[in-house]
Amino acid sequence: MRRKALAVAAAAAVPLIAIPAGGMPGASAEPFNYFPTEPTRVLTLSLLPGGNDDDLSGVMCQTPRTCQNVPYSRASSSAAVSTLNKALRDGTTGKQIVFAYSQGARVVGRWILENEGAEGAPTAQDLSFVLMGNPARKYGGSDRDWETTFPESDYHVIDVSQQYDMASDFPDNPFNLLALLNANAGFFITHQNYETVDIYDEANYVWTEGNITYVFVPTENLPLLEPLRWLGLSALADALNTPLKEIIEKAYDRSYLPAAPGLPTTPAPEPEEPQEELGAQDPTVQSVSYAGASSQKSSPIDDETVEEAGGDAPVDAGDATDASGDTGSAVDEGGSTDTPDVVDEADLDTGEADLDTGESVDETTDDTAAAGDEDSAQNEDAAQTEDSAPSDGGDSGDE
Repeated sequence: MRRKALAVAAAAAVPLIAIPAGGMPGASAEPFNYFPTEPTRVLTLSLLPGGNDDDLSGVMCQTPRTCQNVPYSRASSSAAVSTLNKALRDGTTGKQIVFAYSQGARVVGRWILENEGAEGAPTAQDLSFVLMGNPARKYGGSDRDWETTFPESDYHVIDVSQQYDMASDFPDNPFNLLALLNANAGFFITHQNYETVDIYDEANYVWTEGNITYVFVPTENLPLLEPLRWLGLSALADALNTPLKEIIEKAYDRSYLPAAPGLPTTPAPEPEEPQEELGAQDPTVQSVSYAGASSQKSSPIDDETVEEAGGDAPVDAGDATDASGDTGSAVDEGGSTDTPDVVDEADLDTGEADLDTGESVDETTDDTAAAGDEDSAQNEDAAQTEDSAPSDGGDSGDE
């Protein structure tokens, strides 16, 4: 019965993991998103009222974002920074995005240098920036060689540039005249047209360095050849586009671009690991196995030992272990107590103590037998003395 109870306890202690019939569900990546998902106020920093609302295909003013125009003066950079600072400190709470284009990106860079960490300024948890055609862009900005590049900060920034935009994709080699001509044409054609840009286009190159996410939007047709298309000479422009593009691209260092275009994937949250792995045993069951193994490794009890102890039948080690829990056995007489059905590590000590008690019982039996022999000898001597006593008595009577 005890062995059956232990087997049931061991089986019950093994944890079970529920697995769906179709297998474990596969984790899928979440859709990539540039912006907060909660309601957000977007401050469009532009020279003309409402001038940026339709840029980037109008995505900045789509729900849950609400646009608020912040016109600034180009005449004074300090005045423009003050205008932006006043708008950001008007008491509005919650998420905010500053949406700036070209010169507005310069204003944003200066505001960060002067106000990051200042008392009352929005924190990086609530404020972020989206820039287009940034002249201070780290890669390709026209200001990067003679003016401070856009500062790194705790604020999250999305920096969008089109290929061949003279402000944000200026040639690295100024001696490539064809590239310079194409960049100048790009200022009037590419730089002025961010309305059709789709920042979620899979053809874009998107990567993040620190807190700045760069978006590089490829331009298929050279701005330099666009006037030919206006004149209806699209076939000629198409024929010249590829060979001229190879020459112009030699003026650029594109080593900063990722190996392939595409949006970054947002990893899905890792599934929670089960608390216990399949096949793990409960400590109680491990104790049972350990105690049983130790009992079997104890000194063997052979037939001679049993006979010396007064036993009638041979007992093996396993039976001796079971017998240790029976009331009234020779081992119990040595002081052992019944063990509970669920055996813990203490059973090992109890088993060993029972065996030691058994040895003590054997020794006691031997001593008792020896004492019995001595009593028998004394009785024989007493009998002989009694036998001799009458004869002495008779002699005494004769006397």
